[in-house]
Amino acid sequence: GQGADATNIELQLEANADETLCYTGKIVSKTDGSDLGTVPYVLLIDGQMVVHIEGFVIPPGANPLLPDGGTANIDMAATNWSENGFCGTGSMTFSLVEPFALDSAGDWSALKTDAGDGLTIDGPGCEGIQRAEPCGFEDVAGRYDFQFETASGASQFFMNIEANALTCLGGNYESAINEGDFIANIVSAEGAEGEQLQLNVSNFVIPPGANPLLPDGGAADITMTSQMLGDGFFCGDIVISLFSPFALDSEGTFAAGTVGGNEPAGPACP
Repeated sequence: GQGADATNIELQLEANADETLCYTGKIVSKTDGSDLGTVPYVLLIDGQMVVHIEGFVIPPGANPLLPDGGTANIDMAATNWSENGFCGTGSMTFSLVEPFALDSAGDWSALKTDAGDGLTIDGPGCEGIQRAEPCGFEDVAGRYDFQFETASGASQFFMNIEANALTCLGGNYESAINEGDFIANIVSAEGAEGEQLQLNVSNFVIPPGANPLLPDGGAADITMTSQMLGDGFFCGDIVISLFSPFALDSEGTFAAGTVGGNEPAGPACP
């Protein structure tokens, strides 16, 4: 990371030969280069990229509650990530181990020291990452009624989209049956050919019984690319890449309109 005085540390990661660990690494002080903790794994868990830190050293005097210092284990679940970094708001669990046990939740952000796109970091949480130039899709943020249809079936959800500097857009899906029930994260957004919008969804969970082809449920990654993009409405093509319980790509169409406004009449462009 860069910039924030309260957490003046560096996260160093490298790809691990063991694919079940994804990445491993360590935490290093940016003040004197000393090792402050180990990163035994970075894994995709329930649609979030989780960084696990063990034995994080809090030096004496670094925290007014710990005059003699301490040790903690930390889990940081990224709600948004890209090749340049990751961040989370309210998704960090700081578990103090010594001199006493205490759990605390918080915000966090990490940005590569050579991050592109004019990105800078100025504090914890996704709002702590800034972009010099807007990505151009910030106006898409909102709450949508979302419908899609592929050869494997049709479904309807609520879709919450938020703007952030790191990935342009992020957010999540909610169940339309049990409103508020989390379904999946919208990890990132990017421009597609013809200045259209592409949304990337991670670990979309298909519950048991929701699809006749998957009696025990499953999980998929989803890519949505708009054909039409307007004020409070967009629609286009969808690719659902099932990865559990087996690999299968299913293509179809989708439509999304703001709830209470331009709600779609069906799962395709008009």
